[in-house]
Amino acid sequence: MGLRKLPKSTRKKPRTAKPKSRGVSQCGEASTSTDSSKYVSMDSELWCMLPEDVMNRVLAWLPIPSLFQMRSVCKRWRSAVVSPPFLNMHAEILSKHSPFLLFPSVGDSLLYAAFDPSVGEWQPMPPMSFLPPEVKFVEGVAGGLVFFSVEAHFHPVKLYVCNPLTKSWRQLPQMSHRRTPIFRHMVVDEAAQTYKIVVAGNADVYSNRNGYHRYLNTEVYDSVTGTWTETGSIPSRFDPSWSSAECNGILYCMVNEAEAVNHSLGVITYNMENGQWSDYFNQLPDGFSLAQVVECGGQVLMVAERYFNGNVKNIHILRLEVDTNEWTEIAKLPRKILLEFRRLCEEDSYNCTAQKTKIYLTSSKSMDVLVYDVLEQSWEWMPKCPFSDEGDTRAVGFSYSPSLSATV
Repeated sequence: MGLRKLPKSTRKKPRTAKPKSRGVSQCGEASTSTDSSKYVSMDSELWCMLPEDVMNRVLAWLPIPSLFQMRSVCKRWRSAVVSPPFLNMHAEILSKHSPFLLFPSVGDSLLYAAFDPSVGEWQPMPPMSFLPPEVKFVEGVAGGLVFFSVEAHFHPVKLYVCNPLTKSWRQLPQMSHRRTPIFRHMVVDEAAQTYKIVVAGNADVYSNRNGYHRYLNTEVYDSVTGTWTETGSIPSRFDPSWSSAECNGILYCMVNEAEAVNHSLGVITYNMENGQWSDYFNQLPDGFSLAQVVECGGQVLMVAERYFNGNVKNIHILRLEVDTNEWTEIAKLPRKILLEFRRLCEEDSYNCTAQKTKIYLTSSKSMDVLVYDVLEQSWEWMPKCPFSDEGDTRAVGFSYSPSLSATV
């Protein structure tokens, strides 16, 4: 949306700044030593009298990249952005607008950009250089927090949580059991400004006298206590996967039915309140593979490939009917888009995430993003990301709602 121009008769000629050394006053008046004709000075006495509620509303509407920078502009802004009135106003504005999507690259450096669906534009984000150099792999994003993992052979997995806006971060304590969990999910309570991280399963192969140890027990990290707690175990007939989604206090985890002959795919649930897994298996219809579960507009949806005679026939979207525990197909890729998307994928690999009423599919070897609008029942490609021409463009998307109040 462009800015409405004032009629010429009502526009005042700006006053140019006098050349001076760069500095910032407590009221936010900036100056520069470069060509004075390119800059406008602001009357500090006038702007210092700007009512606090007006200033908060103006700051709250700043683009997200500007929020990263404005805390260093002046003392007044630095204190304003952490005040309860500003935080409440900022949260209110975000609730009415689509959150951003975060697409970190998987390479030597953590590059990422934010896409604002409300205006259809990408915005490059400041690097997370405040994190330890080893922290690069994003596990999940929720409530303004980003969840990372660091894995190394013969070493326990390390887990980190950070708030990119406030540049605060924390390394979580080691879990009770030495392992590399397959299932990892972060749930944020934005009202209470707390979060929990649920882990289960084990990607490492450990042997003991009883054979392969699967570590099906579940552990939950609580930011309130700063400790891990063991909860109920995953039913032994299931092998967990990395794909999961939270809806109304219930985690939906993709699993394989390990004891089944054809290794059936489906989801089982974990209750965040009582810490117990359900034994009920919401099995997908036969023929589906590479399935990923997402929460979209209060619904639990599945994005999965369907095979026919060993070949990919199409990518389908199914909805879990919570009353009947049955899957209903709601969409599939049009043939032309399917061929184009498959061309972008490597080894039949893709990832998906959901944001309000939209599902985003990313291929494994480009930054091209395909979007399905559940309400409009339509498919479209997003604009090209600015990082498309970078050397390593393998990307995974996350729904990101920036928050200055989220604490680690």
